[in-house]
Amino acid sequence: MMKRLLSSLIVGLLATSMAALAAPITITYTFTGSPGNQASEPVDANPVGGTASDITRGSGITANAGLNSINSAGWTTNATPDANDYYQWVVTPDPGYEFDLTGIAWTGRRSATGPVNFQLSSSVDGFATSSVLATYAVTDTTNNFRFTISGLSGIEDETAAVTFRLFGYSAEGSLGTFRLGIDSSSTGSTLPANLQLTGDLSPIPTPGTLALIGLGLAGLAAARRRKQ
Repeated sequence: MMKRLLSSLIVGLLATSMAALAAPITITYTFTGSPGNQASEPVDANPVGGTASDITRGSGITANAGLNSINSAGWTTNATPDANDYYQWVVTPDPGYEFDLTGIAWTGRRSATGPVNFQLSSSVDGFATSSVLATYAVTDTTNNFRFTISGLSGIEDETAAVTFRLFGYSAEGSLGTFRLGIDSSSTGSTLPANLQLTGDLSPIPTPGTLALIGLGLAGLAAARRRKQ
């Protein structure tokens, strides 16, 4: 009986400790009602353990009206990203927390001459084109689209601010537009007008927590040996 009680106690302590370390989050930017030409777009709510900045534009693109979005014109027509043509946001862990990114989903719309290629990069690798987080391409007849990816790696155990940049390129005209969000009247307008990041913002294990986990594992091992 005592062994079973000890095992139950240890398992409970371990479960509590591990639950405290695991903190899944979803960071959402909802564009519904936004005019498109606003200077920036705020996050819906900051997650526990960190802060998400507004979405802003790079200096190479210009604001353009478009309901339910943040919209921009002037995307590069080059076949590779322009260093100044992007949407940007920053996730900053609180002191004592670390950030992992596991997935991203966003809805976009391009005009008839807007960009057809998109690339998500981060400050972790200096926005290097050789090590991007995700890429997405559409056909030149696509207007509204939803991009979703899970199982991302490359943003793990980050304790400093991480800047994300979503580049648009290969525009079919110099005045082409690309928005995050969706319009309210065309095909595909039932898609969600948002951008979402999924991942974890977890407390960094303290020496006491690690010692508790180690003690629990050692206790379970000892109990198993005595039973054998």
